[in-house]
Amino acid sequence: VPLAAAAQELRTAAWDRVLEAVRAPEFTLMLLQAGGLTIAASGATADDMSSDRGMALARFARDRLAGQWQRAVIAHHDLAGLDNDARHDLRKRLKTLRYEAEFFAPLWSVQDTKPFMRQLKRVQNDLGVINDAATAMQIAHRAADEIGGERSREAAGFVAGWYAARAEAAFDEVMDMWPGFETLEGFWCRRPIVTRR
Repeated sequence: VPLAAAAQELRTAAWDRVLEAVRAPEFTLMLLQAGGLTIAASGATADDMSSDRGMALARFARDRLAGQWQRAVIAHHDLAGLDNDARHDLRKRLKTLRYEAEFFAPLWSVQDTKPFMRQLKRVQNDLGVINDAATAMQIAHRAADEIGGERSREAAGFVAGWYAARAEAAFDEVMDMWPGFETLEGFWCRRPIVTRR
């Protein structure tokens, strides 16, 4: 119980830092920039979808997504050699790829986007389990340090061991999926809806 209480205090402090980041001017600027992109895209009507404007947006999306794929997947070809920091970096890059892919997906047909998005989510979810496990292990040890004593360190060790086993199982799943995912054709390589009229 003391370990859980200490972990809850750490969680509250982490949420305070998140709220502080969300209230920062940099976060607002990011939202405004994303909103500007949305406004530019949302002006397109069904008649505009074959226009130069729609094609320009599709080309921009293709370049963005190809770049994110390069940074996330191609740059992390050898998964077996990744340490925890590199695994975390891969997870963040895949998250960025997913957000951008979801944003631009309406430019392509559902048949083109769905298989890719399904595979991306599976890999990202397993990497999320690994990240959650690493965070839980750190919190357990920090909470034990705050409490002090052999019993709290022992409890933290049990918690860390359980999460470490869970993380390894998730990474094994990623390793199994990776060859197929790595060779998956990104939907942005296909012809977008805007060129099909």
